[in-house]
Amino acid sequence: MRLLRRFGCRFVVIRLELVLIYSILLLMLVLQVGLGVSYDKLLRAFNGVPRGVVFEGRDVSGRYRDELYDLVQRYALDFDLESASAVAALYDSSVDHAAAAIDVEATVQRILKAQPGSYVTAVIAREVQRPDPRTATDIRRVDIDHKAVAFAVNVAWGDEYIEPMLDLFDRYDARATFFFVGTWARSRPDLVKVIAEAGHEIANHGYEHVHVSNASATTIKKLVQDNQNLLHSITGVKTRLFAPPYGEVNPVIVRAAAEVGHYTIMWDVDTIDWQLPSPSVITSRVVSKIRPGSIVLMHPTAPTVEALSKIFETLSSQGYRVVTVSDLIDAAQMQE
Repeated sequence: MRLLRRFGCRFVVIRLELVLIYSILLLMLVLQVGLGVSYDKLLRAFNGVPRGVVFEGRDVSGRYRDELYDLVQRYALDFDLESASAVAALYDSSVDHAAAAIDVEATVQRILKAQPGSYVTAVIAREVQRPDPRTATDIRRVDIDHKAVAFAVNVAWGDEYIEPMLDLFDRYDARATFFFVGTWARSRPDLVKVIAEAGHEIANHGYEHVHVSNASATTIKKLVQDNQNLLHSITGVKTRLFAPPYGEVNPVIVRAAAEVGHYTIMWDVDTIDWQLPSPSVITSRVVSKIRPGSIVLMHPTAPTVEALSKIFETLSSQGYRVVTVSDLIDAAQMQE
């Protein structure tokens, strides 16, 4: 008799639990059908950013943490201190070409902790100097004390392998720096926008893919500025990095780029993927030479796409993160 009572009580408890679960499911179904409230919206209401929270003019209600990182990173790329009144006091007029770095992590945490209906501003990490034309040099690797590297993707021709590259970057939570030639970007503005919206860095490879080793400073500046204007019109992002076409570099090029606010970017690890070697050769060229602060040059080619998974897996196993070139530069400046 006692045994029957014990099992009977358990049966009642189980029945009550089932009734509760079915009731919740029924309520969610009623809300979804009757009020047009989707299951995703319900989850966001409980687990996302509180209702009515606005970040720098953008409603971020219901956003998840990962979505906030992408949004804040895109905001940081487009951040211009001279036009941001909220932090205008940080601007030092005695320093030419000053800019401010956004602390992405701290900004995301500030949004997550915000009360409903709050207006949230970005967290400024520190003032970051743009290149001084008098002392600027080309950057082949950045001296940092942690395991982070950057992929510099030069885009001057073709488009069939870019989206597969983007899928792999997303799968391995990597952010690359895409250096666009203006004539290519003008023909595929839709793809440039997709890349920017995915959180990758938009950078400058000159308006045309022409030899610059013997060009005048005036010609180089125009090559950079015309492309900067084009890319800004497509993405709203102002470029700060310039990769000279054909990898040609000299003091005239570096100084001219710096005079229009751009670092000249080279590399210390070259995939030489434009020669279309096997994926295993590309992988070996990267993993055998990689070190903290390395800049890896690559292009959107078939063997590069095939090599990326193995490259990411190897770098991850060694504790490396793949970030943008600007992330490396800013990290080095913050160490100083």
